[in-house]
Amino acid sequence: MATFNHERGLTTFRYEPLPEDYHTRALELYPALDTNAPLHGTFRYVDLNVDPFYDAVSYAWGEPNFTEEITMNGDSRLYITQNLRDALIRFRHPVEKRSIWADAICINQNDNNEKRWQLELMAEIFRCASSVLVWLGGDSKAETHLHKVALLS
Repeated sequence: MATFNHERGLTTFRYEPLPEDYHTRALELYPALDTNAPLHGTFRYVDLNVDPFYDAVSYAWGEPNFTEEITMNGDSRLYITQNLRDALIRFRHPVEKRSIWADAICINQNDNNEKRWQLELMAEIFRCASSVLVWLGGDSKAETHLHKVALLS
């Protein structure tokens, strides 16, 4: 079901279909003590009626260049944007897995039908999340904006 990448010894990740309409995927992001460590994870299916234990990430996609990668299931690579990589590194726990929902990775972007019905569920996905994490980027402007938001609240 995946294609082999001879250059890196890993296959290219392929999404499995979601089981039902009221399901989504959550990324089980593996921990790392070193913030420079590569990203690793697996997906799990989430039934929004029963098992909404994940943190949703709100962030700007940034440039649509899928140049960064996360190793999935230990044997395949999924390409992501730099801004999503930066957010995942920032939100990754040092010693335990973290369950994260981010649209660019948890929705199969190559499947228009899945994108359509997952986008229809997006408000529910955020509502059901254990928490919502906001990533404004890692630059100094983002820090300044976050400080202004904190002053307003």
